[in-house]
Amino acid sequence: ADLSEKGPAREVLIGDLAGRQRLAIGLEGVDPREVPELVLLDRAARLGAHRVHQHQELASFARVAILRSGRFPAVAEGVATRRDALRRQVEALFARELDPLAGDERHETLSALEAVSSFEVVDQLSTHRGLTPTRVEAVVARSVIGVLSAP
Repeated sequence: ADLSEKGPAREVLIGDLAGRQRLAIGLEGVDPREVPELVLLDRAARLGAHRVHQHQELASFARVAILRSGRFPAVAEGVATRRDALRRQVEALFARELDPLAGDERHETLSALEAVSSFEVVDQLSTHRGLTPTRVEAVVARSVIGVLSAP
């Protein structure tokens, strides 16, 4: 099926993308009530593992959605919604580190966390650099730690 073609096949593909996107929003294995007790290293590692899992499950759909978002407003809205949800995930997971920051510093730090854990970064490391899932998880976790350790 192709998103550029109208008809039932396009609707099924868009519906499948939307369902997979909803599936991707939760952070499996992390109970939000548990987050305050988890040390930064654990939270960073869990985020890396989650982003790799998402990539393994959704990469082909995400690539198509990103490519098609320039031509299809509904797809662009879905991509934006996904990105916003993933940003909120990172914000909640690292609230302890972000809450003391104010204004521009908080926004920059949250944006950096969003960037280092993005689909595009995981895709680059997995697909183009050929890193194993374990190595990608480690790179994401190390990047998160680096962002939050920066002066």
